[in-house]
Formats: sequence, C-alpha cells, structure tokens
Amino acid sequence: MVSVLIPCRNESRFIRHVLEDVVAQDYPCDLLEVFVLDGMSSDDTPAIIQSVSASHPFIQYIPNEARIVPPALNKGIRMSKGDIIVRLDAHASYPAHYISGLVRNLQTLHADNVGGVGITQPASDTLTGRVIAAILSHPFGVGNSLFRTGVTSATEADTVPFGCFRRDVFDRFGMFDERLIRNQDIEFNKRIKAGGGKIFLVPDVHSVYYARSTFPALIKNNFQNGRWILLTAHYTGTFSSLSVRHFIPLFFTLYLLLLPVAHALT
Repeated sequence: MVSVLIPCRNESRFIRHVLEDVVAQDYPCDLLEVFVLDGMSSDDTPAIIQSVSASHPFIQYIPNEARIVPPALNKGIRMSKGDIIVRLDAHASYPAHYISGLVRNLQTLHADNVGGVGITQPASDTLTGRVIAAILSHPFGVGNSLFRTGVTSATEADTVPFGCFRRDVFDRFGMFDERLIRNQDIEFNKRIKAGGGKIFLVPDVHSVYYARSTFPALIKNNFQNGRWILLTAHYTGTFSSLSVRHFIPLFFTLYLLLLPVAHALT
C-alpha cells in the first residue's frame, strides 16, 4: 500500500495535470491512496481536485487550514494507511512508472528514502524561461546538487526531491518540522542521515519540474530559499541544513565586490 501526499495552494494551472499523471501510474490503483492537501486555495484548485476525485475515489481532497507545507505533510502521514509514503509536488509532472520505480528502488536498495532526478523545464516557452531552466540544470547554477544535474547509478545523497519513504522512518526520526515554511524536506533528510538512515538518488526515475519563467520570480524564490536555509539553522539550533554550495554565491559576490577595491589599493 502506497500513500501519496500532494500539498498545494493556488495551483489551478498545474494540479489537474499532476492528478492526471497520478491516475496514469502503472502502480495498481487499489494499492494507492492519494491525499491532495490544499492550503485553502483562493483559485479553482479545490474544484479541480474534487472533480477528479469524483471519477477516481482513491484521490481525496483534504483541506489544510495551516496553509503551509509541513503541517499538510504531517496531517497526511497521520491519516495515511500506506506502508510507503510518497510525496509529490504540485509544480511538476511524473511519468507512468514514477511510483512503481521509486517503490522498487526503495526495496532493492534497503533505503529509508529514495528520489529520482529532477529535470528542469521552463514553465513558459520563452527565451527567458529557457535560460532559467538551463541555469537550474547546470553545475554553475546549482553547484553539486546531484538531483538537478543527474547521476548514472544509484548514489547515496544528503537529500532528494520530494521523496519516497518507508513508513517507519517517521517513527524513528520524527515528523516534518512545522516551523519551517521552506527547507523542511532538506532538514528532515539531514535528520535521517544523522540518525544513520540511507537516502539514495536513483537514475531510472525522474520528474519534470517547471521552473519560474521570469528573472524577478526566480530571484524572489531563491532569496526565500536562502533565507529559510538560515532560518532553519536558527530554529533547529544546528548548521546541518547548510552545505558548502550554499556559501559559494556569497563568496563569489564578495569576490566581485572586493576585486575593484583590491585593484585600487595596488
């Protein structure tokens, strides 16, 4: 039995396509339960979810009064009956073998969490959108983030996108930290690793993530991600959520700013 959790809010543009991907999975639907945890959307997201659910009862609309992701995930975990928990993002698409491939790898690798490579595509087919997608797929843009640049064999990782978890992981390592509006997945995966758990990134399963299509949207998103990396360290009292790649942009920017000063002094 697999429980699929999809937190979302105001995703009317994408949510129907995500649910169509779920319906098209080659995993037996009688072994699936899907909770779409809606953060009190103000657009057509609830109506779309409920219309799909009417035709596919294994998909359920669940209101998430807290509006943010961690409480939605924890609510779904507590409601779920599955032996395996799969998290999906509402801003992505998934091939038909996505769930079955993750479940197979979870079992064969004896892992606690597995994830597939995230292929970044533009949300809109414009020059800017294509440039942003290229930046987020290149080591210069994302550093050593393997789930964005890809692997050729199953590779142990510090974190993976979304995640396919053994249910007992949440008994052993706790639930998602509800203080963290962002970065809750990285923090949880770091907790798994610190407790001796195994996380693998696998090459034979992938999802397609739709990147921001304008530079202002990209800058805003990356600023918030960086802000919550630091806030995660503040709330948890540890620096385990920080990696070397998080400091590279800072050092590069300081280098650019200090280079003219150094040149003027010589």
